[in-house]
Amino acid sequence: MAASSPHPSRPITGRHRVAVIGGGSAGISVAARLRRAGATDITLVEPSDTHWYQPLWTLAGGGQASLRSTRRAEASVISGGVRWTTPARHRCRPGRPHRHALRR
Repeated sequence: MAASSPHPSRPITGRHRVAVIGGGSAGISVAARLRRAGATDITLVEPSDTHWYQPLWTLAGGGQASLRSTRRAEASVISGGVRWTTPARHRCRPGRPHRHALRR
């Protein structure tokens, strides 16, 4: 991943208020909505540095868009204030009900 990425993947230690597992369209949307709602400690766990906008694949399959146009750098689609990490750096251990902790 490029060092100039606005959301570099980096080790995260300790507990976090919110962990979103998966950086597809749904995970990115949930993280962004939580951030806009005022959540401040959001971690997005996603192994890939490439985001594929799958809803556009229908148009690509029909020849109305190129498959290439559905690809973006993962960092470019993650909202500001959301941390991005990879599952290889963490394991998720359930804590109390409705709470999960990311630990190294």
